[in-house]
Amino acid sequence: MHSFLSKFFAAHSRKLIALGFSAYGLYLRFQNLAARNLWLDELNQIQNTAGAFKPFWLRLTYGERTCFPGDYLLTYPFVQMFPDNKWGMAIPHILSTVLGFYLLYLICQKHLKTIWAFAMAFAVMCFNSNLIFHAFELRPYAVLTTLGLAAFHFSYLLIYEGDRLKRLQKILVGAFFTLTVAYHAYGIMIVFFSLAFFLFCRTQEKTPLELIREHFTFLLALGLAAGPIFWWYAAGNPDFDFQSSRFSGMSTFDYIPNPLIDWNKFMRQVFFGGLIGYKKFKFLINGITLALLLPQKNRFRQLGFFMLLVLIPIELKLNADLHKGYWFLHRQFVWIMPLFAFYLAWCWDSVIVFVSDKSNWKNFPERFKPWRKA
Repeated sequence: MHSFLSKFFAAHSRKLIALGFSAYGLYLRFQNLAARNLWLDELNQIQNTAGAFKPFWLRLTYGERTCFPGDYLLTYPFVQMFPDNKWGMAIPHILSTVLGFYLLYLICQKHLKTIWAFAMAFAVMCFNSNLIFHAFELRPYAVLTTLGLAAFHFSYLLIYEGDRLKRLQKILVGAFFTLTVAYHAYGIMIVFFSLAFFLFCRTQEKTPLELIREHFTFLLALGLAAGPIFWWYAAGNPDFDFQSSRFSGMSTFDYIPNPLIDWNKFMRQVFFGGLIGYKKFKFLINGITLALLLPQKNRFRQLGFFMLLVLIPIELKLNADLHKGYWFLHRQFVWIMPLFAFYLAWCWDSVIVFVSDKSNWKNFPERFKPWRKA
């Protein structure tokens, strides 16, 4: 019996880890919603979703300062059917959360080699307090995490395995990207930076001009389809008018400290309080430094990931908040958090693989010889 269980776990270890952490992660998310009442912003969205169906092609607001209709269209039928039941209204976001865990599994299966890194990605995803709160929240942020993972997964398929995709599959990927852009104001960043990352990765193999030629038709079609949709809805939102007035009575750094005043607390809030979202896992951040210091083959890609899918998007949102005088909040980069869980695991995966390969130590720089065994 013991031998059978050992063989079974060895054969299905990744699936079992994914199921275990996903099940517990869902439990934490159900527990969170069960223990709280709907808060002000959720009640505001319900008020804007209830009643007669709104013509979403017009630039209307749906509970926040945005005209993007994605979450309105997704939740409208459930608000009508369950107007007084928070669980009924949360059904589409619950399903989206389940899909998010599955997408993380697909990404980890594709890119991670060690079981330890696989477990790490799911553990960070499971326990992140921001992901727990927003998962079943009646707000657009509940779906952005899943869209971020899906855009990353489909961008990889398109850029690296595009030759294997049939025309219909490429059309469906393009339709998904277009819907992501239409879903929320952050949708264009979600799609753009995922595509940009994998195009960046392939510059190790091909020149930028060759990559543009290879994917020109798809990218042009995507731009023609998604571009007008984005500008139509964005133009109706006063926050996109850089000449409009600032918010009054708000300080950008009410919730996350000003980096010019306290850089250490700012970084801790962004990385530990936001991207990792669980204090016991903050030591995992060291994997990024180790992965960049060791001469392992993924350093170039991992540096690109950090720049294109973490640093630049957060910086852009912070700059927008500064311009408008609006709060800088964790939820504004919630779509990066599941990707950051994968990124941490990927960095540690590269470190583990490098250290485990004895051949890497034979020609290691002279200054690292004391680390080698006699």
